[in-house]
Amino acid sequence: MPDFELYDRTGNQGIDTLLYSLVRIYEAAFPGRVRGHYLIGSHAEKSAVLASDINLAERAELRELCRKVLGFENHFLAACRGFLLEALEWPAAPRRAQAAAWLGEVQFYDPEIMAALEACLEDPDEAVRAAAEKTLERLKNNEILLS
Repeated sequence: MPDFELYDRTGNQGIDTLLYSLVRIYEAAFPGRVRGHYLIGSHAEKSAVLASDINLAERAELRELCRKVLGFENHFLAACRGFLLEALEWPAAPRRAQAAAWLGEVQFYDPEIMAALEACLEDPDEAVRAAAEKTLERLKNNEILLS
């Protein structure tokens, strides 16, 4: 059972189940950052018929849009990954601590990131060590959920 309730239901169990699933995905991907989810269209207005909101052309357009967004996200995350790995080596301890904390928000799951964070556990600055420890714990806990 979900740990939240929809404000209203569509009247279609399959659509409601899909909405619960989508909300959970967004909440997991952006913890604490999503303020609301809104449904528009015939299902929200309770005027849906059997073929409502299932237009194949719209699905193809949506798939293409998602593909483009995913491509941009992958490009952006690759740039972030390199920047954050480099930032863990900067001389300024507050910058290293911030980079370690951001790695817990973005949550890259790869050996190089984990090794860099493990190395930060030996950093002379307490804030860097604490941020690295918190991030490693968060990554390891989420890794269990993803496997």
